[in-house]
Amino acid sequence: MMQLELLKPSPQRSIMQNEPPIHKLKIKDEYLKDLLSGKKVFEIRFNDRNYKVGEFLEFEDKTHIHLFEIFYIHEGLGLQENYVCMSVGRKVTMGKSDFITWREFEKEQNAK
Repeated sequence: MMQLELLKPSPQRSIMQNEPPIHKLKIKDEYLKDLLSGKKVFEIRFNDRNYKVGEFLEFEDKTHIHLFEIFYIHEGLGLQENYVCMSVGRKVTMGKSDFITWREFEKEQNAK
């Protein structure tokens, strides 16, 4: 199992060559709570990372790491220049000490 410390240096990283990038982002607790409950299903961000459908957003709270997959990206109409509104859905939530890649997680789920 990979240790989280090995993954921290890059704010935008892909753990393995063929995996989509994981964008590590900060978020206010209230917004993360709404994402986790499903009340909020979008994230609006400045597009300085050139976000793409299929990539992941990583948010961290005190004890867990949460990965959300980007399903759709809207830009332009209704948004300030260089901002995007991304439709997201939770893929994985793990304890910080148990962080593994999403593909390893899916392999474990498919093996059951």
